[in-house]
Amino acid sequence: MNPKYWCFRLGFIGFHLNYKFVKAIGNAQIPFWERFYLGGERSIRGYDVYSIGPRSEQGFNIGGEKSIVFNAEYVIPIGGPLYAVLFHDIGNAYASNQKVNFKNMYSSTGLEIRVSISALSIPVSLIFAYNNRKIHPDDSNIAFRFAVGTTL
Repeated sequence: MNPKYWCFRLGFIGFHLNYKFVKAIGNAQIPFWERFYLGGERSIRGYDVYSIGPRSEQGFNIGGEKSIVFNAEYVIPIGGPLYAVLFHDIGNAYASNQKVNFKNMYSSTGLEIRVSISALSIPVSLIFAYNNRKIHPDDSNIAFRFAVGTTL
């Protein structure tokens, strides 16, 4: 699903909401490649790719059977192919026995500097973010990411 954008004189505002779930038929287990793993520039930008989701007793991300992600961004054209993007992303992935809880979400707020390279038809982004929760105790709440490709 593509984000919806509204154009203003000074930029664009975009919103994106995505809810997914998968359900096994009978007593089958959902394979790990069909589960939902959040994090990264395509879901919650300030977190590492596939770092958000339910964890095993050993602390490994086992992936969720349902996920919800909301993205909001304000895109400001700076000049030519250069854009500044103010964003707020929020979401989580849940195991089948967990209820979607809006108090139990990961969020990331920050600034993305996006350059559209027309010869390659892809954007390159530098992402500076503040994350509300840490995945591991020694993680920082401040994140810096480099991304190639679309963010939403």
